[in-house]
Amino acid sequence: MKLITSPTKSGDSSAVATLRVLVVIVLFQCLSLPIQATGTMDFADGFEGASLDSFWTQTANAGSIAFPSTTQVHNGRQAVRFNSIAGAGQKQIELSHSFARPQYGRASVWVYDTGADRSSGNYLGLWVNNRRRNVYSAVLVYDYNSGDGATYRYGAWGVGGASSIRRTVAWHHFEIVATPDALQLSVDGQVVYFGPGGIPFDYVGIYMSGPSFRPAMTSYFDDFEMSLMPSLGPAVSIRCSQCEVCWDSITNRSYQVQYQSSLTTNIWIDWGTPITGDGSQKCLLDSIATGQPQRFYRVLELP
Repeated sequence: MKLITSPTKSGDSSAVATLRVLVVIVLFQCLSLPIQATGTMDFADGFEGASLDSFWTQTANAGSIAFPSTTQVHNGRQAVRFNSIAGAGQKQIELSHSFARPQYGRASVWVYDTGADRSSGNYLGLWVNNRRRNVYSAVLVYDYNSGDGATYRYGAWGVGGASSIRRTVAWHHFEIVATPDALQLSVDGQVVYFGPGGIPFDYVGIYMSGPSFRPAMTSYFDDFEMSLMPSLGPAVSIRCSQCEVCWDSITNRSYQVQYQSSLTTNIWIDWGTPITGDGSQKCLLDSIATGQPQRFYRVLELP
């Protein structure tokens, strides 16, 4: 980047006894410019196939995933059944999907809450996770049905709470919508949490879990849907690495280049030593440090 200035006119130059500012310029403002891909991904799984879709990764610790299952079905002829085992270690039965990079979007699933009439059961839920930040959001039930476990619950990037919707042994719709502006969590179409957005997710899962001492349990999931906003592409930045400041000099005049990072103060820093003019164009080349958002320059004609 090359910036050229010309001296300002004054009266009789021989009578000048004060500094003259030749120019004040903004050198640069290099900003990161995010570029987003235009594609979207919409995935729906009614669990009607002969085998689980390749979208899913299976986890079955102290339990199993049975598919296809026809015992409890929300829509169509099939669902997926999760089975847990008591006394075999921490239970984690899950179907999940990992994304190559963080996404915004909507995820939903129908859950058959078989633990709603039990004093001791297993966790059931739908969750999205930002693994880099180690935070998640979820719609879920606790592994017991009393006190704070008697209603459907939520987790919102580290903030948890209870809804007013009481648990019942039936199909229930869990939904998570995460956007740059807001996070919304819903149960059966009722919003149980609405708050700030801005955290994308790179993982989505439907799960049944619980400690080893919790009883064996069976539950069902059906009609999963996933729709993503335009994918967050790689952040691209345009960075200025050098700037050359030039001005037309006058023979036997001295010039001092100064800079500052903000025009909110009147403190300028000398850049190098004074330069004597010889009638030619004078230039100084400045290197710009990575992460430096802006710098302002001025050229002084010394008395």
